[in-house]
Amino acid sequence: MGGSAHQDMVINCVAAMRRQRGESVTQDLKARIIEVFEHYRDFFVRPFGEGSLRWAIAPDALQAL
Repeated sequence: MGGSAHQDMVINCVAAMRRQRGESVTQDLKARIIEVFEHYRDFFVRPFGEGSLRWAIAPDALQAL
């Protein structure tokens, strides 16, 4: 996704992958994905500032794995 992605793009991609696997896509999917981004905040950053809806993997996150 080019290093960062708008949260709606991530949500749409996750939904598409679930549909492709024959899984259901529930109404709360968007809220659950945003919750995960916020919960694992050490692994994700907002490269264009806190008001931005774009997310990227934190530079230090790959080293932690």
